[in-house]
Amino acid sequence: MITSTQINKGFTLIELIMVTIILGILAAVAIPRYVATVTRAEQSAEDAVISSIRSGLETYATEQLMEHGRGMWPVNPFDGLEIKPSGFTSDVDDANEDGEWTFNTSTNDVTHMRGDNTVHTWAYTQGTTTSGSEAVGTFPDLFIPNPEWCASYCYDLNQYGSFENIPSGWWPPEYAVEECDCSVYGY
Repeated sequence: MITSTQINKGFTLIELIMVTIILGILAAVAIPRYVATVTRAEQSAEDAVISSIRSGLETYATEQLMEHGRGMWPVNPFDGLEIKPSGFTSDVDDANEDGEWTFNTSTNDVTHMRGDNTVHTWAYTQGTTTSGSEAVGTFPDLFIPNPEWCASYCYDLNQYGSFENIPSGWWPPEYAVEECDCSVYGY
């Protein structure tokens, strides 16, 4: 004789479908949050490198002042660092590999390629060190958008002035969309 406990050994098709639906909903919520977290972590690491470069430039200028009587920045801003960032290459072009940091000698830009294959650029000016026309170099906080992006949309990456290019027609809802005004950046 078969008892009722022997018959109910397993999940019904409805139970399996419900579990699959619940897992799908959880994945739909978790994956975008994970991607946003990775993006924020990458931006924080990028900001840390830029801060290190800025500190290295000031240290370099102080050392030059003590040694030569004139504070000046190096031709390549990475030369002001004792320890180069992970991914730094002495390549003279823009970064073209994930995580790569370069100093483009033709445009005087520090470039970094993120994991999503976007290249971020910071303009660098060494300054002048000729007698009578000394000027301090510049290394702005703001990311400079590529002039080719001006026809597309940008969004405020960190909500205080650093812009990132995004494909036309797509943007994360948590950021305000605005047209890039490249004339602000000299393009």
